[in-house]
Amino acid sequence: MNTKSLRQFCLFLVLFSCGIAWAQAPAGYYDSALNKNKEPLLSALHDIVGPHTTVSYTGLWSVYRTSDRRADGTVWDMYSTSKFTFGSDQCGSYSSIGDCYNREHSFPKSWFGKSSPMVSDAYHIYPTDGKVNGQRSNYPYGETNSGSQVSSHGDVHPLGQLGPCSFPGYSGTVFEPVDEYKGDFARTYFYMAACYKNRISSWNSPMLSNDDYPCYTTWAINLLLKWSRQDPVSDKEINRNNAVSAYQHNRNPFIDYPELAEFIWGDKMSADWQPGGEVVPELSTPVDASSINMGLTATARPLAKVIQVKGANLTEDVTVTVSNATNFSLSAATLTAAQVNTGVDLTVTFSATTATVATTTLTISNANVTSTISLSAQAVEGIPAQPAEDIKPTSFVANWTNVHGAVNYSLSVSDDTGVLPGFPVEVAAVLNAYTVAGLTPSTAYTYQLTYGDVTSNVVEVSTPELEKVISFVAPAGGYDFAAVPGSPSEMKEVVLYTENVTEDVTVTIAAPFEISKDKATWAQSLLLDASGESFYLRLAATSVGSYTAVLNASTTTTEGDEVDVTGISSAPVSFVEDFEAATSGGYYTQEVQGSVANWDFVDAGVWGSSGDRYNGKLAVRFGKSATSSITMLEDKLNGASTLSFQIARYGGDTEGTIDVFYSVDKGDNWTKLGSEVISATTLTEYTYTINTSSPVRLKFAQVDGKRLCLDDVTLSDYVSGVDNALASKTLDAFCANGRLVLESTIDQRVKVYSADAMTLFNEDVAAGTKTITLPRGMYIVVGNDTSKKVIIK
Repeated sequence: MNTKSLRQFCLFLVLFSCGIAWAQAPAGYYDSALNKNKEPLLSALHDIVGPHTTVSYTGLWSVYRTSDRRADGTVWDMYSTSKFTFGSDQCGSYSSIGDCYNREHSFPKSWFGKSSPMVSDAYHIYPTDGKVNGQRSNYPYGETNSGSQVSSHGDVHPLGQLGPCSFPGYSGTVFEPVDEYKGDFARTYFYMAACYKNRISSWNSPMLSNDDYPCYTTWAINLLLKWSRQDPVSDKEINRNNAVSAYQHNRNPFIDYPELAEFIWGDKMSADWQPGGEVVPELSTPVDASSINMGLTATARPLAKVIQVKGANLTEDVTVTVSNATNFSLSAATLTAAQVNTGVDLTVTFSATTATVATTTLTISNANVTSTISLSAQAVEGIPAQPAEDIKPTSFVANWTNVHGAVNYSLSVSDDTGVLPGFPVEVAAVLNAYTVAGLTPSTAYTYQLTYGDVTSNVVEVSTPELEKVISFVAPAGGYDFAAVPGSPSEMKEVVLYTENVTEDVTVTIAAPFEISKDKATWAQSLLLDASGESFYLRLAATSVGSYTAVLNASTTTTEGDEVDVTGISSAPVSFVEDFEAATSGGYYTQEVQGSVANWDFVDAGVWGSSGDRYNGKLAVRFGKSATSSITMLEDKLNGASTLSFQIARYGGDTEGTIDVFYSVDKGDNWTKLGSEVISATTLTEYTYTINTSSPVRLKFAQVDGKRLCLDDVTLSDYVSGVDNALASKTLDAFCANGRLVLESTIDQRVKVYSADAMTLFNEDVAAGTKTITLPRGMYIVVGNDTSKKVIIK
């Protein structure tokens, strides 16, 4: 094919590809962005994708079922190799990688003050492993040569590492995702600049420039462009873009047209954007003006590095040269256009006869394209000690290159006080690695190897700080609440759990939910002790409705756990089942519609004959079998405080027994309220306490084959107050006005211990409330059935 024909064919391919991209978006969706570049192009994209439908934070779980679903039906997690199940594996709390998945703000929510609509924009919030998400916290993305990873658990491994940034322009702590997803995250960040161009100037992050263009700092732009070029748009991204668009009714233009980033921030800023415009030859990898460190070797020992060369639309071969031919050589001097368009490996070899740090410029070029890459490598006399790997708070793996065969090296590890106890140690040279353990977090170390009078270079390594954990211990019954308008719901006790946290923790939730430490002062924000303490949560709605909110915990430096809280505020519903509306006669094994509920009858009927006992005209009559029963097939939605019913034996039958049950999970499980022996021939009322805010249904079972008559089943509305878990305790303790408050429902012995296990209080406490004055600090309160930590401030 001649050059002209090849160019025409390439143009056809690009136009065809662009037609596919345009087909994913509504017709004319990007028209207003045509023929623009730099800031005007970003502004045009903002006008296009900025307006969108806001998905609720809770609604993200539903979005993920289509946007982040693997072919095998599991959650597509970009932070670990986990194969989570949708729904059942949602976080919750976690202790190890693979425990659960949560909602990862790839663009951390602390950067924009947790504000809406960014806080629930599905384009930057991905389902990821909770443990790795916790490690990432709100650190920026970047690249690191000495990062640490969350420990693997079974066959689940982390996909990413945390460590000091090695990318030029920034030296702080960064989180580096795996190469497979770097382009995904880069295009996510480009989207955030476009969608929120009118807001981004007020956000704060090491990656942000505090303006509305270019939005990101120079180092961040260089990083994101590099990632976008090296990791092209995948089918995963295309499918996710389409799925999220169905919910939010906007798109990520940098997935539809990834070249947009070049016209706004990259090497095409001098040209106007036109999809399917002029076909331009380009080299994508290695990235122009990038740097590659080939590593370290021994003198006279060659070191090879394979570099992939890839481009697009090339019609001419490229030449490959190095500026330092003394120390560097190439596997090829020429690469064909076809090879580069497909992607081809180029091997660069470094060698030196004396100790040196050598550099060279790798140039890949033809008449239309040129890329220059800075290469560096080091040769040492003696043993080449390599950078440490698998760096954790208390360990790392020391590495080296064996140059002496089957011998032992002596490995010495030091901190700023000198050589560590137990070192140096003898290590087998052929293993090329040794795990150094028992170290101190956040500490700088060095290691060096010797063999006789031969030494290695010195390697520096710093252990990271211990992972910080901020999470919640869920209350009994979970985070669901029910109330009537104008009256608070039950309160539930939640425990804040922390590890390696030294700052006070801020816990927040949106109205109409409220939180409190002392049951008296209620608010939407609390400051809790870094060591963790308990607090109380409730719903206080003034109008009928369904409510959702997110309970958050964080410090100024650490993003903590978040859980969904739901509540229903509904008007009181009266429930009196008198069966007067039911069809009478017969013993049924079928559904029966009563006056206020639908029931499942088994060998039971509705009667009003001689021998029946009833108020009004009808009542339930249980049959003669020992399996005769009636069961509600629907819930009384706003819970119940008490159950009452009237029952008597039928006609001349002898006494019989009735078992009474209730369920709060739609009949999956039943709790027995009691069993009554019925001997009276006149209706007698029985009452039970249920005290649940959850939707409730009932079951009555006659168990000994004696006919009984049941009437006027009444459920009183749930009355807000203390939840069942708290009510079942005989002792509660908390801090109020700087004093320890004990609430006891019975007379009992109570002990209060200091943090160092000294007994400060050991007395019998009468039922009621008792206040104790103690110095500020942490205390353990122990009663008959309670052991609780309380912080006095």
